Amino acid sequence: MKIAVFYHHVRQAALQTGYSELEILQKIRGYGITQLEFDIRELDDKKKIKELLEKSDFQVSSIYEFFDLGQRNSEERGEQLLQAASEFKAGKIMIIPGFYHSIFCCGRAAEEKRMVRKMREICEAADQKGMIPMIEDFDDQKSPIATSEKMLHFTNSIPELKITFDTGNFMYSAESEEKAYHLLKQKIVHVHCKDRTLQQRGKTPGKKAADGRMIYPAAVGSGCISMEYILKELKKDGYNGTLTIEHFDTDDYLEDMINSAQWLKQTWEDI
Repeated sequence: MKIAVFYHHVRQAALQTGYSELEILQKIRGYGITQLEFDIRELDDKKKIKELLEKSDFQVSSIYEFFDLGQRNSEERGEQLLQAASEFKAGKIMIIPGFYHSIFCCGRAAEEKRMVRKMREICEAADQKGMIPMIEDFDDQKSPIATSEKMLHFTNSIPELKITFDTGNFMYSAESEEKAYHLLKQKIVHVHCKDRTLQQRGKTPGKKAADGRMIYPAAVGSGCISMEYILKELKKDGYNGTLTIEHFDTDDYLEDMINSAQWLKQTWEDI
């Protein structure tokens, strides 16, 4: 099991603390974090990122990209994502297919059909390059993959497509993460460890879930998501991949990264 964190969190921690990004990476490496997850746009300054990775001895766990596959052509951007993954030695890519533009069921069905068709092309190309293409349960009502049922539809339609299991996003859709895990576990190859809380901490902004509740980010293990249960099931099922810490919009990125890594390491060892 390896622990990763979003590069975004490292950048925010540097801004919040005044440390350099390299200093942040050196600090969190001491707590067992050894990989970074990137939005492809964060790789524009290739020289900077390569130097940062080399000096910190971090690897790239995955690279993700926001598409608009229901409306626009995808070939060029799909190729760019695969090229970036190859250049930065990332074995996995995450495809965020985009969001519904139509408010009507028939319009959404047509958009979804286009998304599946265009995503299939990217996935087939990724598979040929030895990369694993993935989707996650994205927490947005306009997302075509916000629920486990929708994710299964996409992965059943595209054999090469696998799942990043985001522990905290099922709460957004008022769906049990425990039930979702058992429904999707055969296709899970990557995990985003996102905890949530119903209590606001400081000025941390919240997100309104589909059931009307306000939900807030939390360090892994400190919120109300069944994190220990999910880890137990993952370990029982032989998962040996990456656990990526995720807590966008938190008040203290560095502290939450450290607390999350400590909790993940200790819990994984104890179960």
